[in-house]
Amino acid sequence: MVISYTYNHFLIHIIKYSFLLNLFMSKEIHLENIKELNLENIEDVLSRIRPYLQIDGGDVEAVSIDNDSIVKVRLLGSCNSCPLNLMTLRAGIERTLMLEFPQIIRIESVN
Repeated sequence: MVISYTYNHFLIHIIKYSFLLNLFMSKEIHLENIKELNLENIEDVLSRIRPYLQIDGGDVEAVSIDNDSIVKVRLLGSCNSCPLNLMTLRAGIERTLMLEFPQIIRIESVN
């Protein structure tokens, strides 16, 4: 029963991220549409993916931006302890932010 639950939970995450990837990969990037890299604009983009995290009791917040265009975020709630949080960070959060802000080099999670 535990294996079945874990497998089903994993499949739900895969479906969720596939939807997010299709949603944001279909967006064309034009140089004139690139937003300024600041915490307010990052929170704006995170607010679009936040409902998908909140379904499972998780959340994310932008913490800081380094001079090297490295964005630090904090995973909250169930995302913090989820075994798939690296997948959430890379396939969901990082890809979404990097599509909106091509100047971002990397997304890092902090506690």
